[in-house]
Order: sequence, then C-alpha cells, then structure tokens
Amino acid sequence: MMTALKEMKKYYRFRELKYLYSDTKKPEAVQMHIDDFLGLMETLQILSNKKLLRSIQKGLIDLKHGDVLSHKEVFG
Repeated sequence: MMTALKEMKKYYRFRELKYLYSDTKKPEAVQMHIDDFLGLMETLQILSNKKLLRSIQKGLIDLKHGDVLSHKEVFG
C-alpha cells in the first residue's frame, strides 16, 4: 500500500504546512490550504478502498511498462 502512496506523491505536491504548537511544544493542530486538505481526504478514501488501490497499482505498472492504449484505440 505504501508503494502506491509514494507513486501518488510524484503527481501531487502539498503546499507548505504550518504547525500550531501548544504550551508543551507538541503539535496539536495543523494549518493547511483547503485544497491540500481535500486532496488528503481523497487520498485517505483511495487508500481505504483495497479494490481501487489494486487497480491504481496495476495501472501504474502498465504505464511503467508502456502497456497503454490511446484515447482513439479505446473510444474509437
């Protein structure tokens, strides 16, 4: 599962995260751009769906090996 997450990080870059600290200097909250938050939530949904994750992993392997079809080959 972590391999697919590492592959996805190549295509999606987070903006800078800004941490908010408590009196104990231990992070208790994170401030982030709303688009990054929504992307993170979507990533968590993908990672929790094993069937979808396997499909993505297979697609990445196919792409790496050049086993792809053009839009015209698929849709005519």
